[in-house]
Amino acid sequence: MKKVAIPEKNRINRKFLLFFLFAAGILLISVSIIDSINLNTGNSHIVTGTKGLAVTVVPANISVPSSLSGLVNVEVTVQGKTDFSNLSVQFVQSGKLVLQNNFQYAPTTFAVAYIRIPGSFFNAGGVLEVHAQNAGSASVPINWTGSNQGIMLSIALYSGITCVLLAFAFSDIRKISVWALFPAFLLLSVFFGQRYDVYFLISPGFRIISGVDPYRSSASVLPGLTWAYPPLFLIWSYLVDRIYLLLPAVAPVMNSSLNYLGTESGNPYGAWKSLLGLNLPLLYGLVKLPLLLSFYWIFYTLKGLTGKMHWKLWFLNPFIVIVAVIWGQLDVLAAAFMLQAILFNRNGKTWMGVMFAAIGAAIKVFPALIIPYMLLFSKNRIRDLSAILPPLAVILLIYQLTGGIFSSVFDLLYARSLPTYGGLFVTNGLSWQVLLSYFGVTSFPSLFLWVFSPLFIFLTAVSYLRKVPLVDYSVLVFFLFFLTYNFVNPQYLLWIIPLLLVMGREEYALVISAVGAVFMFLTYSFTYFLNPFISWNYQSSALGQIENIKVLVLGSALIRVILAIIATVLFAFMFYKVAEKYLWPKPGISSS
Repeated sequence: MKKVAIPEKNRINRKFLLFFLFAAGILLISVSIIDSINLNTGNSHIVTGTKGLAVTVVPANISVPSSLSGLVNVEVTVQGKTDFSNLSVQFVQSGKLVLQNNFQYAPTTFAVAYIRIPGSFFNAGGVLEVHAQNAGSASVPINWTGSNQGIMLSIALYSGITCVLLAFAFSDIRKISVWALFPAFLLLSVFFGQRYDVYFLISPGFRIISGVDPYRSSASVLPGLTWAYPPLFLIWSYLVDRIYLLLPAVAPVMNSSLNYLGTESGNPYGAWKSLLGLNLPLLYGLVKLPLLLSFYWIFYTLKGLTGKMHWKLWFLNPFIVIVAVIWGQLDVLAAAFMLQAILFNRNGKTWMGVMFAAIGAAIKVFPALIIPYMLLFSKNRIRDLSAILPPLAVILLIYQLTGGIFSSVFDLLYARSLPTYGGLFVTNGLSWQVLLSYFGVTSFPSLFLWVFSPLFIFLTAVSYLRKVPLVDYSVLVFFLFFLTYNFVNPQYLLWIIPLLLVMGREEYALVISAVGAVFMFLTYSFTYFLNPFISWNYQSSALGQIENIKVLVLGSALIRVILAIIATVLFAFMFYKVAEKYLWPKPGISSS
Protein backbone atom coordinates (compact mmCIF):
# COMPACT_ATOMS: atom_id res chain seq x y z
CA MET A 1 0.00 0.00 0.00
CA LYS A 2 1.41 3.38 -1.04
CA LYS A 3 1.96 6.09 1.55
CA VAL A 4 0.03 9.24 0.83
CA ALA A 5 2.38 12.21 0.94
CA ILE A 6 1.22 15.11 3.09
CA PRO A 7 1.58 18.41 1.22
CA GLU A 8 4.28 20.71 2.62
CA LYS A 9 1.73 23.47 3.21
CA ASN A 10 -0.42 21.15 5.36
CA ARG A 11 2.65 20.09 7.36
CA ILE A 12 3.49 23.72 8.08
CA ASN A 13 -0.11 24.45 9.12
CA ARG A 14 -0.10 21.42 11.42
CA LYS A 15 3.17 22.46 13.05
CA PHE A 16 1.86 25.98 13.54
CA LEU A 17 -1.36 24.68 15.10
CA LEU A 18 0.51 22.40 17.50
CA PHE A 19 2.92 25.19 18.44
CA PHE A 20 -0.02 27.54 18.99
CA LEU A 21 -1.77 24.98 21.22
CA PHE A 22 1.37 24.46 23.28
CA ALA A 23 2.14 28.18 23.62
CA ALA A 24 -1.49 29.03 24.47
CA GLY A 25 -1.53 26.26 27.05
CA ILE A 26 1.63 27.45 28.77
CA LEU A 27 0.32 31.03 28.81
CA LEU A 28 -3.02 30.01 30.35
CA ILE A 29 -1.34 27.85 33.00
CA SER A 30 1.13 30.63 33.83
CA VAL A 31 -1.63 33.24 34.25
CA SER A 32 -3.54 30.98 36.64
CA ILE A 33 -0.42 30.18 38.69
CA ILE A 34 0.75 33.81 38.93
CA ASP A 35 -2.46 34.64 40.80
CA SER A 36 -1.55 32.04 43.43
CA ILE A 37 1.94 33.37 44.22
CA ASN A 38 2.10 34.51 47.85
CA LEU A 39 4.37 34.50 50.88
CA ASN A 40 3.59 32.93 54.25
CA THR A 41 1.29 35.82 55.23
CA GLY A 42 -0.60 35.91 51.92
CA ASN A 43 -4.34 36.63 52.35
CA SER A 44 -4.37 35.95 56.09
CA HIS A 45 -5.48 37.85 59.16
CA ILE A 46 -3.20 37.54 62.17
CA VAL A 47 -4.65 38.85 65.43
CA THR A 48 -3.29 38.82 68.98
CA GLY A 49 -6.09 38.80 71.54
CA THR A 50 -6.35 38.63 75.30
CA LYS A 51 -3.68 36.80 77.29
CA GLY A 52 -1.46 36.86 74.20
CA LEU A 53 -3.64 34.39 72.25
CA ALA A 54 -2.50 34.52 68.59
CA VAL A 55 -5.02 33.59 65.91
CA THR A 56 -4.39 33.29 62.15
CA VAL A 57 -7.23 32.83 59.66
CA VAL A 58 -6.64 31.79 56.02
CA PRO A 59 -8.16 32.89 53.73
CA ALA A 60 -9.24 36.09 55.42
CA ASN A 61 -10.55 37.71 52.24
CA ILE A 62 -12.96 35.37 50.48
CA SER A 63 -13.61 35.96 46.80
CA VAL A 64 -16.11 33.44 45.44
CA PRO A 65 -19.52 33.83 43.77
CA SER A 66 -22.52 34.01 46.11
CA SER A 67 -23.82 30.86 44.39
CA LEU A 68 -21.04 28.95 46.17
CA SER A 69 -21.89 30.34 49.60
CA GLY A 70 -21.75 27.75 52.33
CA LEU A 71 -18.90 25.83 50.61
CA VAL A 72 -15.95 27.88 51.89
CA ASN A 73 -13.68 26.53 54.63
CA VAL A 74 -11.17 28.67 56.50
CA GLU A 75 -8.14 27.42 58.40
CA VAL A 76 -7.94 28.76 61.95
CA THR A 77 -4.54 28.44 63.68
CA VAL A 78 -4.49 29.17 67.41
CA GLN A 79 -1.41 29.55 69.60
CA GLY A 80 -1.66 30.38 73.28
CA LYS A 81 0.85 31.18 75.98
CA THR A 82 -0.79 28.66 78.33
CA ASP A 83 -2.34 25.23 77.76
CA PHE A 84 -5.94 24.85 76.70
CA SER A 85 -8.03 21.74 76.05
CA ASN A 86 -11.24 23.33 74.83
CA LEU A 87 -11.47 25.62 71.82
CA SER A 88 -14.66 27.40 70.83
CA VAL A 89 -14.84 29.06 67.41
CA GLN A 90 -17.90 31.24 66.87
CA PHE A 91 -19.10 33.14 63.85
CA VAL A 92 -20.82 36.38 64.78
CA GLN A 93 -22.79 38.46 62.30
CA SER A 94 -24.34 41.83 63.17
CA GLY A 95 -23.89 41.03 66.84
CA LYS A 96 -25.73 37.68 66.57
CA LEU A 97 -24.20 34.23 67.02
CA VAL A 98 -24.60 32.39 63.70
CA LEU A 99 -22.36 29.37 64.17
CA GLN A 100 -20.38 27.75 66.99
CA ASN A 101 -17.94 24.85 66.76
CA ASN A 102 -16.29 23.30 69.81
CA PHE A 103 -13.04 21.33 69.65
CA GLN A 104 -11.50 19.12 72.34
CA TYR A 105 -7.76 18.48 72.61
CA ALA A 106 -5.27 17.04 75.00
CA PRO A 107 -3.79 20.03 76.86
CA THR A 108 -1.91 22.04 74.23
CA THR A 109 -0.80 25.54 73.34
CA PHE A 110 -1.27 25.07 69.58
CA ALA A 111 -4.25 23.91 67.54
CA VAL A 112 -5.55 24.01 63.97
CA ALA A 113 -9.25 23.91 63.16
CA TYR A 114 -11.20 24.11 59.89
CA ILE A 115 -14.45 26.07 59.91
CA ARG A 116 -17.17 26.11 57.24
CA ILE A 117 -18.32 29.71 56.80
CA PRO A 118 -22.15 29.84 56.84
CA GLY A 119 -23.89 30.87 53.65
CA SER A 120 -25.59 33.83 55.35
CA PHE A 121 -22.15 35.45 55.70
CA PHE A 122 -22.14 36.32 52.01
CA ASN A 123 -24.92 38.86 52.47
CA ALA A 124 -22.99 40.78 55.12
CA GLY A 125 -19.64 40.78 56.89
CA GLY A 126 -18.82 38.77 59.96
CA VAL A 127 -16.34 38.17 62.75
CA LEU A 128 -14.70 34.91 63.79
CA GLU A 129 -14.42 34.80 67.58
CA VAL A 130 -11.97 32.31 69.05
CA HIS A 131 -12.14 31.38 72.75
CA ALA A 132 -9.43 29.12 74.13
CA GLN A 133 -10.17 27.79 77.59
CA ASN A 134 -8.00 29.63 80.16
CA ALA A 135 -5.76 30.91 77.33
CA GLY A 136 -7.62 33.99 76.09
CA SER A 137 -9.76 35.01 73.15
CA ALA A 138 -9.48 36.94 69.88
CA SER A 139 -11.78 38.33 67.19
CA VAL A 140 -10.84 38.15 63.51
CA PRO A 141 -12.82 39.97 60.79
CA ILE A 142 -13.69 37.97 57.66
CA ASN A 143 -14.30 39.80 54.39
CA TRP A 144 -16.12 38.68 51.25
CA THR A 145 -16.09 39.95 47.70
CA GLY A 146 -18.45 38.33 45.22
CA SER A 147 -16.17 37.38 42.33
CA ASN A 148 -15.95 34.92 39.46
CA GLN A 149 -12.17 35.37 39.22
CA GLY A 150 -11.40 31.96 40.74
CA ILE A 151 -13.75 30.20 38.32
CA MET A 152 -12.22 32.01 35.36
CA LEU A 153 -8.70 31.10 36.52
CA SER A 154 -9.77 27.48 37.02
CA ILE A 155 -11.15 27.40 33.46
CA ALA A 156 -7.90 28.95 32.22
CA LEU A 157 -5.81 26.41 34.14
CA TYR A 158 -7.55 23.28 32.90
CA SER A 159 -7.93 24.69 29.38
CA GLY A 160 -4.19 25.33 29.37
CA ILE A 161 -3.41 21.80 30.57
CA THR A 162 -5.74 20.42 27.88
CA CYS A 163 -4.01 22.49 25.18
CA VAL A 164 -0.57 21.23 26.20
CA LEU A 165 -1.77 17.61 26.28
CA LEU A 166 -3.38 17.95 22.84
CA ALA A 167 -0.20 19.49 21.46
CA PHE A 168 1.83 16.49 22.63
CA ALA A 169 -0.85 13.95 21.69
CA PHE A 170 -0.91 15.02 18.02
CA SER A 171 2.77 15.84 17.56
CA ASP A 172 5.40 13.42 16.31
CA ILE A 173 7.27 13.47 19.60
CA ARG A 174 9.57 10.66 18.46
CA LYS A 175 11.64 13.19 16.53
CA ILE A 176 12.57 14.93 19.80
CA SER A 177 15.32 13.61 22.04
CA VAL A 178 13.90 12.49 25.40
CA TRP A 179 16.67 14.45 27.13
CA ALA A 180 15.56 17.64 25.38
CA LEU A 181 12.54 17.52 27.70
CA PHE A 182 14.65 16.95 30.82
CA PRO A 183 14.82 20.69 31.74
CA ALA A 184 11.03 20.91 31.55
CA PHE A 185 10.61 17.88 33.80
CA LEU A 186 13.23 19.25 36.19
CA LEU A 187 11.31 22.53 36.47
CA LEU A 188 8.14 20.56 37.22
CA SER A 189 10.04 18.66 39.91
CA VAL A 190 11.39 21.87 41.47
CA PHE A 191 8.23 23.98 41.52
CA PHE A 192 5.59 21.32 42.15
CA GLY A 193 5.15 18.51 44.66
CA GLN A 194 2.76 16.88 47.12
CA ARG A 195 3.64 18.98 50.17
CA TYR A 196 3.17 16.34 52.85
CA ASP A 197 5.07 13.62 50.98
CA VAL A 198 7.96 15.88 49.95
CA TYR A 199 8.29 16.93 53.60
CA PHE A 200 8.96 13.26 54.37
CA LEU A 201 11.69 13.08 51.74
CA ILE A 202 13.44 16.17 53.12
CA SER A 203 13.02 15.96 56.89
CA PRO A 204 14.59 12.59 57.88
CA GLY A 205 18.05 13.65 56.70
CA PHE A 206 17.96 16.65 59.04
CA ARG A 207 16.74 14.41 61.88
CA ILE A 208 19.62 11.96 61.38
CA ILE A 209 22.09 14.86 61.30
CA SER A 210 20.64 15.94 64.66
CA GLY A 211 21.18 12.43 66.05
CA VAL A 212 17.46 11.59 66.19
CA ASP A 213 15.94 8.18 65.33
CA PRO A 214 13.46 8.98 62.50
CA TYR A 215 11.58 5.66 62.73
CA ARG A 216 10.01 5.81 66.19
CA SER A 217 7.47 8.17 67.72
CA SER A 218 9.01 10.00 70.65
CA ALA A 219 9.38 13.43 72.18
CA SER A 220 11.77 14.14 69.29
CA VAL A 221 9.52 12.81 66.49
CA LEU A 222 5.80 13.36 66.90
CA PRO A 223 3.34 10.56 65.98
CA GLY A 224 2.48 10.73 62.29
CA LEU A 225 5.87 12.22 61.37
CA THR A 226 8.01 9.07 61.58
CA TRP A 227 9.66 7.44 58.57
CA ALA A 228 7.42 4.46 57.71
CA TYR A 229 9.36 3.00 54.75
CA PRO A 230 12.48 0.87 54.41
CA PRO A 231 15.58 2.96 55.08
CA LEU A 232 17.62 2.98 51.86
CA PHE A 233 16.35 6.35 50.59
CA LEU A 234 17.46 7.94 53.85
CA ILE A 235 21.03 7.83 52.53
CA TRP A 236 20.02 10.27 49.78
CA SER A 237 17.95 12.41 52.14
CA TYR A 238 20.95 12.62 54.47
CA LEU A 239 23.34 13.56 51.63
CA VAL A 240 20.98 16.23 50.26
CA ASP A 241 20.51 17.80 53.68
CA ARG A 242 24.27 17.69 54.38
CA ILE A 243 24.98 19.46 51.08
CA TYR A 244 22.26 22.01 51.83
CA LEU A 245 23.75 22.83 55.23
CA LEU A 246 27.17 23.39 53.65
CA LEU A 247 25.85 26.22 51.49
CA PRO A 248 26.74 29.77 52.53
CA ALA A 249 24.25 31.75 54.64
CA VAL A 250 22.21 28.63 55.49
CA ALA A 251 21.13 28.42 59.12
CA PRO A 252 21.26 25.07 60.95
CA VAL A 253 18.02 23.06 60.84
CA MET A 254 17.13 21.78 64.29
CA ASN A 255 15.10 18.60 64.75
CA SER A 256 12.62 20.41 66.99
CA SER A 257 11.75 22.79 64.14
CA LEU A 258 10.59 19.82 62.01
CA ASN A 259 7.86 18.85 64.49
CA TYR A 260 4.82 20.76 63.29
CA LEU A 261 2.78 21.48 66.40
CA GLY A 262 -0.51 21.01 64.57
CA THR A 263 0.26 17.28 64.48
CA GLU A 264 -0.65 17.04 68.17
CA SER A 265 -4.09 18.49 67.47
CA GLY A 266 -4.80 15.94 64.72
CA ASN A 267 -3.37 17.73 61.67
CA PRO A 268 -0.18 15.90 60.61
CA TYR A 269 -0.82 16.84 56.95
CA GLY A 270 0.28 20.38 57.75
CA ALA A 271 3.78 19.10 58.63
CA TRP A 272 5.23 20.79 55.53
CA LYS A 273 4.75 24.14 57.31
CA SER A 274 7.72 23.31 59.51
CA LEU A 275 9.95 23.83 56.43
CA LEU A 276 9.30 27.58 56.53
CA GLY A 277 12.46 29.57 55.81
CA LEU A 278 14.29 26.81 53.90
CA ASN A 279 15.26 27.07 50.24
CA LEU A 280 12.50 24.75 49.08
CA PRO A 281 13.08 24.99 45.30
CA LEU A 282 16.64 23.77 45.85
CA LEU A 283 15.60 21.03 48.29
CA TYR A 284 12.71 19.89 46.09
CA GLY A 285 14.99 19.65 43.07
CA LEU A 286 17.76 17.77 44.86
CA VAL A 287 15.69 15.34 46.92
CA LYS A 288 13.48 14.38 43.95
CA LEU A 289 16.33 14.01 41.45
CA PRO A 290 16.54 10.18 41.86
CA LEU A 291 12.80 10.00 41.17
CA LEU A 292 13.13 11.99 37.95
CA LEU A 293 16.05 9.84 36.81
CA SER A 294 14.04 6.70 37.63
CA PHE A 295 11.25 7.98 35.39
CA TYR A 296 13.79 8.03 32.53
CA TRP A 297 15.28 4.71 33.61
CA ILE A 298 11.91 2.97 33.35
CA PHE A 299 11.38 4.48 29.89
CA TYR A 300 14.60 2.86 28.65
CA THR A 301 13.96 -0.41 30.51
CA LEU A 302 10.56 -0.65 28.84
CA LYS A 303 12.32 -0.31 25.50
CA GLY A 304 14.65 -3.14 26.49
CA LEU A 305 11.72 -5.36 27.49
CA THR A 306 9.35 -4.57 24.63
CA GLY A 307 11.50 -3.13 21.84
CA LYS A 308 9.18 -0.11 21.76
CA MET A 309 9.48 3.51 22.89
CA HIS A 310 6.43 4.03 25.09
CA TRP A 311 6.07 7.75 24.53
CA LYS A 312 2.42 8.40 25.17
CA LEU A 313 1.59 5.72 27.74
CA TRP A 314 4.71 6.33 29.82
CA PHE A 315 6.89 9.32 28.94
CA LEU A 316 4.03 11.75 28.23
CA ASN A 317 1.33 10.02 30.25
CA PRO A 318 -0.04 12.85 32.46
CA PHE A 319 -0.75 10.47 35.36
CA ILE A 320 2.77 9.03 35.23
CA VAL A 321 4.37 12.48 35.01
CA ILE A 322 2.39 13.65 38.07
CA VAL A 323 3.30 10.60 40.17
CA ALA A 324 6.89 10.10 39.00
CA VAL A 325 8.12 13.66 38.40
CA ILE A 326 5.89 15.97 40.41
CA TRP A 327 4.45 14.14 43.41
CA GLY A 328 7.50 13.24 45.48
CA GLN A 329 6.88 9.59 46.35
CA LEU A 330 9.29 6.66 46.22
CA ASP A 331 7.16 4.34 44.09
CA VAL A 332 8.85 5.27 40.79
CA LEU A 333 12.33 4.63 42.25
CA ALA A 334 11.40 1.21 43.65
CA ALA A 335 9.53 0.36 40.42
CA ALA A 336 12.63 1.20 38.35
CA PHE A 337 14.70 -1.33 40.30
CA MET A 338 11.90 -3.90 40.05
CA LEU A 339 11.58 -3.49 36.27
CA GLN A 340 15.35 -3.74 35.84
CA ALA A 341 15.24 -6.91 37.95
CA ILE A 342 12.68 -8.38 35.55
CA LEU A 343 14.89 -7.46 32.58
CA PHE A 344 17.92 -9.11 34.22
CA ASN A 345 15.85 -12.20 34.99
CA ARG A 346 14.62 -12.41 31.39
CA ASN A 347 18.22 -12.23 30.14
CA GLY A 348 19.31 -15.06 32.43
CA LYS A 349 21.12 -12.84 34.96
CA THR A 350 19.06 -14.18 37.84
CA TRP A 351 21.49 -13.17 40.63
CA MET A 352 21.40 -9.56 39.46
CA GLY A 353 17.64 -9.81 39.10
CA VAL A 354 17.15 -10.84 42.71
CA MET A 355 19.58 -8.20 43.95
CA PHE A 356 17.87 -5.37 42.08
CA ALA A 357 14.46 -6.49 43.34
CA ALA A 358 15.91 -6.52 46.86
CA ILE A 359 17.30 -3.00 46.39
CA GLY A 360 13.84 -1.88 45.23
CA ALA A 361 12.33 -3.47 48.33
CA ALA A 362 14.85 -1.58 50.47
CA ILE A 363 13.29 1.63 49.10
CA LYS A 364 9.62 0.62 49.18
CA VAL A 365 8.48 -2.87 50.08
CA PHE A 366 6.41 -3.96 47.05
CA PRO A 367 9.26 -5.36 44.82
CA ALA A 368 9.88 -7.96 47.56
CA LEU A 369 6.66 -9.69 46.47
CA ILE A 370 8.26 -10.96 43.25
CA ILE A 371 11.50 -12.29 44.80
CA PRO A 372 10.14 -15.71 45.95
CA TYR A 373 8.84 -16.40 42.44
CA MET A 374 12.19 -15.47 40.90
CA LEU A 375 13.92 -17.89 43.27
CA LEU A 376 11.49 -20.70 42.44
CA PHE A 377 12.58 -20.62 38.79
CA SER A 378 16.26 -20.12 39.59
CA LYS A 379 18.68 -22.83 38.50
CA ASN A 380 20.94 -21.98 41.44
CA ARG A 381 18.65 -20.95 44.29
CA ILE A 382 21.29 -20.79 47.00
CA ARG A 383 23.50 -18.51 44.91
CA ASP A 384 20.61 -16.27 43.88
CA LEU A 385 19.25 -16.12 47.43
CA SER A 386 22.61 -14.70 48.48
CA ALA A 387 21.86 -11.68 46.26
CA ILE A 388 19.57 -10.45 49.02
CA LEU A 389 22.48 -10.17 51.45
CA PRO A 390 24.16 -6.94 50.19
CA PRO A 391 20.95 -4.82 50.31
CA LEU A 392 19.99 -6.48 53.60
CA ALA A 393 23.36 -5.67 55.13
CA VAL A 394 23.02 -2.02 54.09
CA ILE A 395 19.49 -1.86 55.56
CA LEU A 396 20.58 -3.31 58.89
CA LEU A 397 23.60 -1.01 59.01
CA ILE A 398 21.41 2.06 58.42
CA TYR A 399 18.98 0.92 61.11
CA GLN A 400 21.81 0.35 63.54
CA LEU A 401 23.46 3.72 62.86
CA THR A 402 20.25 5.76 62.96
CA GLY A 403 18.11 3.92 65.50
CA GLY A 404 17.98 0.27 66.45
CA ILE A 405 17.73 -2.83 64.25
CA PHE A 406 14.99 -4.77 66.01
CA SER A 407 12.79 -1.88 67.03
CA SER A 408 12.99 -0.27 63.58
CA VAL A 409 12.21 -3.49 61.69
CA PHE A 410 9.31 -4.18 64.05
CA ASP A 411 7.91 -0.68 63.52
CA LEU A 412 8.12 -1.10 59.74
CA LEU A 413 6.37 -4.49 59.70
CA TYR A 414 3.73 -3.32 62.19
CA ALA A 415 2.98 -0.13 60.25
CA ARG A 416 2.65 -1.93 56.90
CA SER A 417 0.60 -4.98 57.98
CA LEU A 418 -2.06 -3.62 60.35
CA PRO A 419 -4.89 -1.43 59.01
CA THR A 420 -4.92 0.90 61.99
CA TYR A 421 -3.78 4.38 62.96
CA GLY A 422 -4.03 5.40 66.59
CA GLY A 423 -5.79 2.09 67.27
CA LEU A 424 -8.61 2.78 64.77
CA PHE A 425 -9.28 1.11 61.42
CA VAL A 426 -8.30 3.48 58.58
CA THR A 427 -8.54 3.25 54.81
CA ASN A 428 -7.63 5.49 51.92
CA GLY A 429 -7.52 5.92 48.18
CA LEU A 430 -8.97 3.37 45.78
CA SER A 431 -9.38 0.50 48.24
CA TRP A 432 -12.96 -0.81 48.41
CA GLN A 433 -12.54 -0.76 52.19
CA VAL A 434 -13.21 3.01 52.18
CA LEU A 435 -16.84 1.86 52.00
CA LEU A 436 -16.44 0.49 55.53
CA SER A 437 -15.06 3.79 56.80
CA TYR A 438 -17.93 5.60 55.07
CA PHE A 439 -20.38 3.63 57.20
CA GLY A 440 -18.43 4.32 60.39
CA VAL A 441 -16.59 1.02 60.84
CA THR A 442 -13.70 1.60 63.27
CA SER A 443 -12.52 -1.98 63.74
CA PHE A 444 -11.85 -4.49 60.96
CA PRO A 445 -9.42 -7.41 60.56
CA SER A 446 -6.33 -7.06 58.40
CA LEU A 447 -7.20 -8.58 55.03
CA PHE A 448 -3.52 -8.22 54.14
CA LEU A 449 -2.63 -10.72 56.88
CA TRP A 450 -5.61 -13.05 56.72
CA VAL A 451 -6.59 -12.97 53.03
CA PHE A 452 -3.73 -11.65 50.91
CA SER A 453 -1.00 -13.73 52.58
CA PRO A 454 -2.58 -17.21 52.05
CA LEU A 455 -3.82 -16.25 48.57
CA PHE A 456 -0.33 -15.00 47.71
CA ILE A 457 1.14 -18.38 48.65
CA PHE A 458 -1.58 -20.19 46.68
CA LEU A 459 -1.16 -17.93 43.64
CA THR A 460 2.62 -18.39 43.71
CA ALA A 461 2.33 -22.18 43.88
CA VAL A 462 -0.24 -22.41 41.07
CA SER A 463 1.68 -19.93 38.91
CA TYR A 464 4.86 -21.97 39.38
CA LEU A 465 3.10 -25.16 38.32
CA ARG A 466 1.55 -23.43 35.29
CA LYS A 467 4.85 -21.67 34.44
CA VAL A 468 3.29 -18.21 34.41
CA PRO A 469 5.80 -15.61 33.12
CA LEU A 470 7.30 -13.33 35.78
CA VAL A 471 5.70 -10.15 34.40
CA ASP A 472 2.21 -11.69 34.27
CA TYR A 473 2.66 -13.16 37.74
CA SER A 474 3.72 -9.75 39.08
CA VAL A 475 0.59 -8.14 37.62
CA LEU A 476 -1.59 -10.79 39.29
CA VAL A 477 0.11 -10.28 42.66
CA PHE A 478 -0.29 -6.52 42.57
CA PHE A 479 -3.94 -6.71 41.54
CA LEU A 480 -4.50 -9.14 44.40
CA PHE A 481 -2.77 -6.66 46.72
CA PHE A 482 -5.01 -3.82 45.51
CA LEU A 483 -8.08 -5.97 46.16
CA THR A 484 -7.15 -6.78 49.76
CA TYR A 485 -5.10 -3.89 51.18
CA ASN A 486 -6.80 -1.05 53.07
CA PHE A 487 -4.63 1.62 51.42
CA VAL A 488 -4.52 1.87 47.61
CA ASN A 489 -3.10 5.34 47.10
CA PRO A 490 -3.09 6.59 43.49
CA GLN A 491 0.71 6.40 43.25
CA TYR A 492 0.50 2.61 43.82
CA LEU A 493 -0.95 2.29 40.31
CA LEU A 494 2.48 3.15 38.96
CA TRP A 495 3.69 -0.28 40.11
CA ILE A 496 1.52 -2.03 37.57
CA ILE A 497 1.35 0.31 34.55
CA PRO A 498 4.85 -0.50 33.15
CA LEU A 499 4.17 -4.22 33.68
CA LEU A 500 0.96 -3.96 31.67
CA LEU A 501 2.92 -2.22 28.90
CA VAL A 502 5.43 -5.08 28.89
CA MET A 503 2.54 -7.55 28.58
CA GLY A 504 1.14 -5.59 25.64
CA ARG A 505 -2.01 -4.72 27.61
CA GLU A 506 -1.85 -1.07 26.61
CA GLU A 507 -5.60 -0.60 26.93
CA TYR A 508 -5.39 -1.71 30.59
CA ALA A 509 -2.49 0.70 31.22
CA LEU A 510 -4.58 3.51 29.72
CA VAL A 511 -7.62 2.70 31.86
CA ILE A 512 -5.55 2.42 35.07
CA SER A 513 -3.88 5.75 34.26
CA ALA A 514 -7.28 7.37 33.68
CA VAL A 515 -8.61 6.06 37.01
CA GLY A 516 -5.60 7.46 38.87
CA ALA A 517 -5.79 10.81 37.06
CA VAL A 518 -9.51 11.22 37.76
CA PHE A 519 -9.01 10.37 41.44
CA MET A 520 -6.24 12.95 41.80
CA PHE A 521 -8.19 15.62 39.93
CA LEU A 522 -11.24 15.18 42.15
CA THR A 523 -9.51 14.79 45.51
CA TYR A 524 -6.56 17.22 45.35
CA SER A 525 -6.32 20.97 44.95
CA PHE A 526 -3.99 22.00 42.12
CA THR A 527 -2.57 24.81 44.25
CA TYR A 528 -1.67 22.29 46.98
CA PHE A 529 0.96 20.95 44.57
CA LEU A 530 2.65 24.33 44.12
CA ASN A 531 5.98 24.57 45.92
CA PRO A 532 5.28 26.39 49.23
CA PHE A 533 8.15 28.75 48.37
CA ILE A 534 5.98 30.35 45.69
CA SER A 535 2.54 29.76 47.21
CA TRP A 536 2.64 29.25 50.96
CA ASN A 537 -1.06 29.77 51.66
CA TYR A 538 -2.17 27.63 48.74
CA GLN A 539 -5.86 27.91 49.64
CA SER A 540 -5.84 31.70 49.89
CA SER A 541 -5.79 32.82 46.23
CA ALA A 542 -8.93 33.06 44.12
CA LEU A 543 -7.88 29.88 42.29
CA GLY A 544 -6.99 28.15 45.58
CA GLN A 545 -10.42 28.92 47.04
CA ILE A 546 -12.21 27.48 43.99
CA GLU A 547 -9.93 24.43 44.03
CA ASN A 548 -10.81 23.82 47.69
CA ILE A 549 -14.51 24.00 46.82
CA LYS A 550 -13.88 21.55 43.96
CA VAL A 551 -12.28 19.08 46.36
CA LEU A 552 -15.07 19.58 48.91
CA VAL A 553 -17.81 18.88 46.35
CA LEU A 554 -16.24 16.51 43.80
CA GLY A 555 -13.93 14.80 46.28
CA SER A 556 -16.60 14.14 48.89
CA ALA A 557 -16.58 10.89 50.86
CA LEU A 558 -19.43 9.48 48.76
CA ILE A 559 -17.67 10.19 45.46
CA ARG A 560 -14.46 8.67 46.82
CA VAL A 561 -16.41 5.52 47.69
CA ILE A 562 -17.91 5.38 44.18
CA LEU A 563 -14.46 5.80 42.60
CA ALA A 564 -13.03 3.08 44.85
CA ILE A 565 -15.80 0.66 43.91
CA ILE A 566 -15.29 1.36 40.19
CA ALA A 567 -11.53 0.84 40.62
CA THR A 568 -12.09 -2.40 42.54
CA VAL A 569 -14.34 -3.77 39.78
CA LEU A 570 -11.67 -2.88 37.20
CA PHE A 571 -8.91 -4.50 39.31
CA ALA A 572 -10.97 -7.68 39.67
CA PHE A 573 -11.85 -7.76 35.96
CA MET A 574 -8.22 -7.26 34.88
CA PHE A 575 -7.03 -9.87 37.38
CA TYR A 576 -9.51 -12.34 35.88
CA LYS A 577 -8.55 -11.56 32.27
CA VAL A 578 -4.82 -11.94 32.99
CA ALA A 579 -5.33 -15.07 35.11
CA GLU A 580 -7.70 -16.94 32.78
CA LYS A 581 -4.93 -17.70 30.30
CA TYR A 582 -2.89 -19.50 32.97
CA LEU A 583 -4.94 -20.44 36.01
CA TRP A 584 -8.13 -21.62 34.29
CA PRO A 585 -7.26 -21.94 30.58
CA LYS A 586 -10.05 -22.72 28.14
CA PRO A 587 -10.06 -26.25 26.65
CA GLY A 588 -7.55 -26.59 23.87
CA ILE A 589 -5.56 -23.48 24.91
CA SER A 590 -2.08 -24.08 26.30
CA SER A 591 -0.90 -21.91 29.20
CA SER A 592 2.75 -22.17 28.21
